[in-house]
Amino acid sequence: MSERIALHVLKRADIEAGTWYAQWQRGEELARMTPEKRALVLANPYSSGPDEPLQIIGTKGTRVIGRIDLIWGRVRLAAAEAPVAWGSQFFVPEEDRDTMMGAMLLMKVQQLCPIAGAHGPSQMALPLYQKLKWNDIPLQRWILLRRSRSIVRRYVGSGAAGAAARVAVDLGLAGHRVYAAARRVARTLGLEARRVERMPGELAAALDEADARRGGVARGARSVEWFNWLLAHRFGGDETGVAGVAGGRASRHERALYLVHVRGVPRPVGYFFLKVKFYPVATHRRFPDLTLASLADVGVFDPSVFSLEAATHMAFLEAGELGADALEVCDAVGARRGFYKGLGFLPAGQMHLVIRGAPGTPLADARWKDPAAWDFRLGDGENVPI
Repeated sequence: MSERIALHVLKRADIEAGTWYAQWQRGEELARMTPEKRALVLANPYSSGPDEPLQIIGTKGTRVIGRIDLIWGRVRLAAAEAPVAWGSQFFVPEEDRDTMMGAMLLMKVQQLCPIAGAHGPSQMALPLYQKLKWNDIPLQRWILLRRSRSIVRRYVGSGAAGAAARVAVDLGLAGHRVYAAARRVARTLGLEARRVERMPGELAAALDEADARRGGVARGARSVEWFNWLLAHRFGGDETGVAGVAGGRASRHERALYLVHVRGVPRPVGYFFLKVKFYPVATHRRFPDLTLASLADVGVFDPSVFSLEAATHMAFLEAGELGADALEVCDAVGARRGFYKGLGFLPAGQMHLVIRGAPGTPLADARWKDPAAWDFRLGDGENVPI
């Protein structure tokens, strides 16, 4: 007799109790959230209550063969806001992918969550979302190098030839930074970035205005509570080993929030949010030992003096202070291409955001099927910079 395949929906009380996992083979290893991620999920300011699904586990007999976690946020659809479940840790072991467990998990998400999404699904998972008719919003990834060591090591090696190539490339990068400095001064003249540990409560109204100003569809989770939740929590280590730290080396996850001021003026004119992560092996090109800073979010309070372009200049400087080898930004395909190329950013493929609204929800409106109607950024959908 073949083993029965089943899906198990875990709600808030189930995650708090944490007693489900012991009944399954490899349940503790493959299904249980890390303590850090569990604390993050339970503290989510956009959680709606005890009956909200937070995790779906797929089993075959008593063996775990699939998992997806759900982190709740909000999307802004024109002037309205709606709850959205963002998928996290979508995982099916390679040996069990012939069971159709991946499709079963996503269809269960569709059944439970009127609006659901995922940021940056893998190249293996993306066709599944597309087949299930989720809206696919492509984002162009851009990378600006500060140091060449990882790239040179990948293509040249770490010997004498690699050292010589690294010196030459880093000199070229330094020369380009001098060229770009004039543009940066023009964009950021009179501005300064101040790193803060918390988002001040008095900026609540400014965050709402900045969120609404973005146009298109903007996720309405830009609140004081949202930022302070992110700054106080993280996912922690990888639970399943799918994308964990190679060789047992400690990983680095850091989030940094900056308020931007006109010098001498106490009220900020905007903010930007960086995440920094160390990758033992990064991207499909397998760059080794790369520390990447990502511009996850930007908010403009005063567009007369601050802009997304100015934030990018300032983020590049702060990424260096944080010890990053490169800065990553994501933008709509084709948007600001000349700006990024002029600063020396290199195109690094696309990152997709997929999202689906059930019939009868605001997202089911045909106008939201056009990717041009959206204004998503790197932090959107991902919900939690790790």
